[in-house]
Amino acid sequence: MRKLLTLMMTLIVAISFVHCTAKPKDKAETMAQQPVTLPTKYDSVLTKEQLKNMGIDWNTLKKHLTLQDRAWYGGDFRDDQSKPRYVPTREDFDLTIPLVEYYLQTHGYQKPSEEVFLKQIQQVYGKKISLQSRAYQPLWSDNDYDFASNHFALCSSRIVTFNWLLNDMVSIKGNKVVLDPCFFKQILALNNFVFYGKATAFNYLKHMNANSFSNNYGGVGDIYGGQEILQDLFCTYNYYGNAMLNQWVFKSNEESALGFFQRIFVKSATNKLVVHLPLIETIERNTTGNDHDYYDHHFALYVMELLRDNKNNVYHFNLEQKARIFCYFANSEYRIRNRYKDFMMPDDPDASWDQTAWTSVMMEDCKEIYNTARANNFYSICKPNMLKEMAEKWGVREYN
Repeated sequence: MRKLLTLMMTLIVAISFVHCTAKPKDKAETMAQQPVTLPTKYDSVLTKEQLKNMGIDWNTLKKHLTLQDRAWYGGDFRDDQSKPRYVPTREDFDLTIPLVEYYLQTHGYQKPSEEVFLKQIQQVYGKKISLQSRAYQPLWSDNDYDFASNHFALCSSRIVTFNWLLNDMVSIKGNKVVLDPCFFKQILALNNFVFYGKATAFNYLKHMNANSFSNNYGGVGDIYGGQEILQDLFCTYNYYGNAMLNQWVFKSNEESALGFFQRIFVKSATNKLVVHLPLIETIERNTTGNDHDYYDHHFALYVMELLRDNKNNVYHFNLEQKARIFCYFANSEYRIRNRYKDFMMPDDPDASWDQTAWTSVMMEDCKEIYNTARANNFYSICKPNMLKEMAEKWGVREYN
């Protein structure tokens, strides 16, 4: 009996101990599960209490601001690398999220619907995401967090933000934190452009370059301004679905056209031809009756050389793919030549357009490609009568 009582007492003490030690854990879990509270009215100065309500621990914030003072400032192998450098971590990025959400929500950002959010993420960034899988997702890689990924989707707040450093966004003044609105304004403009295509947001970004920041900018590395954001959307994420963006990139790179051209005809991951028609439309919009040099002597020449397999054929298109490219170009040139036919009158000495269409030249000089297209009924991209008309109007050789 004594042994039994001793055993029972031991069990009671053990159960009591487990019960007592479980309480603080339950309390801690309850506190961790409490939703964060963002201030409803904007103030660029935040107190410790406000930060706590937003889910930001004051000491953690101070710690990472100090660590980021040791982040790499750029340079190359010749610079002094003897001091240990700090590489920002996921925790650094996590601290920026409530601040981004706070700024956007207090500056009129309209949270898009789930459908619009997912659709635009896929269209702009070429990535399918799930709102339930993670709190946020890099839009360049498939990892949970990747410091090299510029843009991230915040799933619950339906915001796109970019990976930037805390010490460019906030500074500590006594017992308070002061927000620098510069980068937050850019994030707001990015979201209004990505999800709503707002012209005001686009114009704000395109005018934000290094000179737009204060002269006493003390951030780490090069400034990631609005122009760099737009360049990333076009060049890194291959977003061609906005005419304003396409036009801005076109005008920005008019003197070095090859980079623009090489984005029109590309290959997919499965080796299939992909044609970005909005880029052809951009070239067409920048062509007039008196100003057609870019179209006639740059774009057309690029396509011609691509079909001939010179150095421009970086994707090594096969015969069928070249035949399709021929059809897309023929379609475009037919539209342009009919639009400006008054500028190419045969007997007009002031006519600025060449009387011979590039399509006609391609039909003659790239016969295997042309015959492949014709044998496949031009893949329903253009019509046989259209090519016959071009050969008769703007060809110097008989149509075969």
